[in-house]
Amino acid sequence: MSYCINFQCKERQNPDHLKCCRSCHTPLQVGVAQQYRLLAPLHLNNSFRSTEVFVAEGGGARKIIKVLLPQNRAQVERFEREALLLQILQHPGIPRSDLDDYFIVTPPGSAFELHCIAMEFVEGKTLQEWVEKNRSASQAQILDWLTQLTDILKVVHTPEFDYEHSYVHCDIKPDNIMLRPDGQLSLIDFGLVTIVGEDIAKVTAGTAGYIAPEQIDGTPVPQSDFYSLGRTMIYLATGVPLNALPHDLKTGQLVWRTQAPQIDKPLAELLDQLVSPALGVRPLNASQLLEALGQIPEEIRKLRRQRLLPYLYGAVGIAVVIVSFMSYRWVMAGVNYRLGLESQIQRQLENSRKYLEKSIELNASSIDTYNSLALTCQLQGDNICAIQQHQKALSLDPASWKAYNGLANVFDALGEYSLAENQYILAMKYNHERTALAISNLSRLKNRAKQYNEAAELAQQGLEQTSDLAQQAVLLKNQGWAELGLGLLQQADGHLQASLQKEKEALQEQTNNTNSQEALRADAYCLLAQVQEAKQQVKQAKHSWKQCLQHKSENPEVEVWRNQFIDRVFQHDLPR
Repeated sequence: MSYCINFQCKERQNPDHLKCCRSCHTPLQVGVAQQYRLLAPLHLNNSFRSTEVFVAEGGGARKIIKVLLPQNRAQVERFEREALLLQILQHPGIPRSDLDDYFIVTPPGSAFELHCIAMEFVEGKTLQEWVEKNRSASQAQILDWLTQLTDILKVVHTPEFDYEHSYVHCDIKPDNIMLRPDGQLSLIDFGLVTIVGEDIAKVTAGTAGYIAPEQIDGTPVPQSDFYSLGRTMIYLATGVPLNALPHDLKTGQLVWRTQAPQIDKPLAELLDQLVSPALGVRPLNASQLLEALGQIPEEIRKLRRQRLLPYLYGAVGIAVVIVSFMSYRWVMAGVNYRLGLESQIQRQLENSRKYLEKSIELNASSIDTYNSLALTCQLQGDNICAIQQHQKALSLDPASWKAYNGLANVFDALGEYSLAENQYILAMKYNHERTALAISNLSRLKNRAKQYNEAAELAQQGLEQTSDLAQQAVLLKNQGWAELGLGLLQQADGHLQASLQKEKEALQEQTNNTNSQEALRADAYCLLAQVQEAKQQVKQAKHSWKQCLQHKSENPEVEVWRNQFIDRVFQHDLPR
C-alpha cells in the first residue's frame, strides 16, 4: 500500500500501482525527483503534534519522511533549520539527510504547502522500547551509551560549520535515542534544536521529566542537554520512571542510587553532577564530560551479572506444592498468569504477553486472563489485539464489566470517544462493586465534550458510591474540571486541592499504581493552574504550571494544556 501525504485526505491508503491518490489526487511519489513513496505512518496528525512522520521507500532504500503541517513562518524556519542540521552535521550517530531531501508538496486545489524532510531510516529500537523489555541497564551499558551520546553532542553543540554559535538539542529522552542492531546509538528528532541566546519567542520547551530547569525558564544552554542525558541514563539504570523517584528536599537532587545497585560510586557521582539543578555543577562542555568518563576506573566497566527474578522461583515452588491435587495444565496456567501479571507491572511487556498467551493455551476459560492480555497488548500499542482479547472475554461472560471498561479505555486512547462512552455505560451497568471507576471515566469524556453539568453530576454520583481514595481523587479532579468549565472558580479550586490531597493519602495507603498517580497529578495541577490564573493568583499559578509540566501524563488534554501554556510563554502572554 502507498500512503497519501495530504493530511486532509479522507482516504489516505492507496494500492501501490497508482501514481496519484484516488481520493484527493495528490501525487503518491514525492520528493525533488518524485523518488519517494510513503509506506506507512509512524506518527499522524493530532491536536498536539505539528508534524507527521512516515516510513518511505525510494532509491532502493528505506527512509523516514517528516512532514510539517501548515504552520506559521517561525515554525517553518525551525523546520528548515532541522533539515539544514541533518544535512551538515557529520556523525554516524546522527541520521543523514541530503540537500535534495528537503522538498515541498502542494496538494491539488489546496492553499497550503507541506514542507518535508527525508532522512536516513535508522534500524533498531528506541531506548524506551529497550528498557520496557529489559527492565534496567548494566553499568557497562550505561558507560557505553553515555560515552556514545556525549560524542554525538560534542558535534551538535559546536558544529564545524558554525564557530560563532552553540546549539542545544533540547529534547534528549529515551524515545529520541535509537539502539541499532550493532549496539551503536543514534540521536534523532532535531525539531527543537535551539541556538544559545536565541530570542525566547523562538525557543521550544522539551519533554516533562527530562527538561532542565533553565530550559523551562527559556534559556537553554549546552549543559541543559547534559541534564536531560543524565536523567535518561538514570531512568535506564533504574528501570523506574523518573516521576516515581523521590527528590532530596534540601538539595532538590534526584534520589535514585538504591534503585540501581549495579552502578558504582564513580559513575553514580558523575550522573548526579549531570542532573544537578545547579547549572555550574554540570560539566562545562562535551569534551570535559568525555574526559570525566575516561577517568572512570577500568575495573568497574565490566558487565555485571543481572540478578534473577525471585518471583519465578516462588511461582515454580507453588506449582510443585499444589500439583499433587490439581491438574498440571490448570496449575501451569495459573503460574503463567501470575508471571504475566508480574511482568506487566514491571513493564516487561513481551514477557507478559508470552506468559498470558501460554496461560490461555493451557486454560481457555479464564476471563481475567483475556482481560489482562488485552491490557498488555494495549500497553504495547497493539490495539487490535487488545480489542480482540476483550471481545473474547465478553464471549465467555457478556456481563464482564472489566471487558467493557477495558474496551472503553482502548477506544478512549484511540480518540473514538463516542465508542468509548458506550462501553463505559455498559461497564456501569454490569459493575456492582467498582461502579465509580466507569463513572469517573465517563465524567472525563463529558468534560472533554464540554458537557460540564453532566460531568459534575457523574463525578458527584461516583463520590457517593466509593470509599477508595484513588478513585475519589480522580472523581474530585473531574468535578473541579467541570466547575472550571462552568466558571465556578472557588468550588473548582477546592475540589482540585482536595483531589491532590486524596492522591497523597492514596499513595500512603498504596491503593493506586504509580503511573495513574502521576497522570492524576499532571491533570490536577494543569487544571489548578488555570483556576489560579483566573483568580489572579499569579505566584500559585506559576507553581502549579511547573508541576503540570514535570509530571508525566499521556492524556491528550494534558498535552493540549501544556502546549497552550508553552505557546503563551513564547508570546510573553503570562500574568505577572
